[in-house]
Amino acid sequence: RQRQMCIRDSAAAAPAAASLEPPRCVPTVRLSCLINATNACLKERTVFPPELLSVAIGTLLELEPIPRLTLRTLLQALIYHPKLADFALDALGVVARRAPWGAPHGAELWEGFARCAKKLLPKSLGVLLRAPATKLAPLLDEQPELRAQLLRFITEQRPADLDPAVAALLESAAL
Repeated sequence: RQRQMCIRDSAAAAPAAASLEPPRCVPTVRLSCLINATNACLKERTVFPPELLSVAIGTLLELEPIPRLTLRTLLQALIYHPKLADFALDALGVVARRAPWGAPHGAELWEGFARCAKKLLPKSLGVLLRAPATKLAPLLDEQPELRAQLLRFITEQRPADLDPAVAALLESAAL
């Protein structure tokens, strides 16, 4: 029964995405089915060109709360349409401003944010600096080279809106 539901929902995903309706998923639909349906749509590059995907993802970013698979979808869209990189940077900026880290599925949103930002380095350094220090610290521990890139970025760019906690985090490791 669940397999049939997944197949049926995958087939229904194309018209829903084409009309740019935000997904209103029934809670019984497994995440794997949603992921498979999204991947099937993204593979259809001519049916879902970058312009359509940017509008659809932008629509998802306006929802409250941000749906849990939004940043995963953005990351997958970048694989099929690398020219969405500038849009993805803007999308990450929206997510950073909204700071959904404490919201439902906040941990998954953070993971998607971090993965997208890593994929878009070095262009995403400014966006990463908008993340809270508590979220950024473990990422810097995992990737020491990222700390050096961020330090170089703040030295060269001198962002006026840099969170003092993030500046302290970066400077404490530099000592």
